[in-house]
Amino acid sequence: MKPGPVRTDLVDLDGPVHYADYGGEGEPMVVVHGIGGSHLNCMLTAPQLTDRFHVYAVDLVGFGLTPLAGRRSSMLNNRKLVGAFVEQVAGSPATLLGHSLGGAVSMLLAASDPGLVARLVLLDPAVGSIASPLPSPVWTPVLGAMSRLPRASAGMVQALVRVASAWATREGLRRGAGDPRLLGVEMVEAHIALEHRRSRQPDAYLGYMQAWRSMNDVVGDIDDFLATVVGKITAPALLLHGALDPIVATEFASRVAGAKPGWTIEILDGVAHAPHMQRPDETARRVLSWVSSPAPAATPR
Repeated sequence: MKPGPVRTDLVDLDGPVHYADYGGEGEPMVVVHGIGGSHLNCMLTAPQLTDRFHVYAVDLVGFGLTPLAGRRSSMLNNRKLVGAFVEQVAGSPATLLGHSLGGAVSMLLAASDPGLVARLVLLDPAVGSIASPLPSPVWTPVLGAMSRLPRASAGMVQALVRVASAWATREGLRRGAGDPRLLGVEMVEAHIALEHRRSRQPDAYLGYMQAWRSMNDVVGDIDDFLATVVGKITAPALLLHGALDPIVATEFASRVAGAKPGWTIEILDGVAHAPHMQRPDETARRVLSWVSSPAPAATPR
């Protein structure tokens, strides 16, 4: 499906925040991307949801076209950003569709500010032990070490991407969403163009390093995350998780869903880490089907 028309804008939420407005006349939905992602990740899925929702996609601190602007890209700051965006732009309560890191951020907001969140749609949420999105497993400990020297490491990544933005983008898409050739030329080229633009901005990848360390600190202990975050959420949730996800194992999604009676989990055969990119039609269909007959609200444990 071709992406529909989209409007992009900046809003001041304790600093500039970039977002895409995919339109729609229904209740608000805010799409929250994963680490290394942007508002473009949902460009094929969002238009299919606009009959039911008014869909927005926000760029988190230091990602997409939202600069750091003196802020740190931590889980806490990104939770605050999404909360402020819901209150001041989208309107509350909103449905949060969070992918990977964005799924964890969405759960943090649902736990801390339940009045802002009508329901959660969690796509391969980042919970538990997270593997590197880079091609080889050896990069997971390397990326962890790099995140402890964020500024120097970000500079090295930026130098690499500046000379090989197309390659870096395709490799990132391959790890998360399968063969880039199957994603469609328009999606791949849009992501390459954005990465080329980002790589020429100051501190383009510092936010990535900050977010990687913060994410692992917050979600790495799944027992603690289930007790202190998931256990407090009252909103209903749908979890869609790729059976072939190389970044977040399905066992972690199963544990999250199992902790909340009434939450729904669906494992998608043949799908990797990003169902909304790899299978946009199916993802939209499953979301709309679930919303039309929602599970009962979960209760705190």
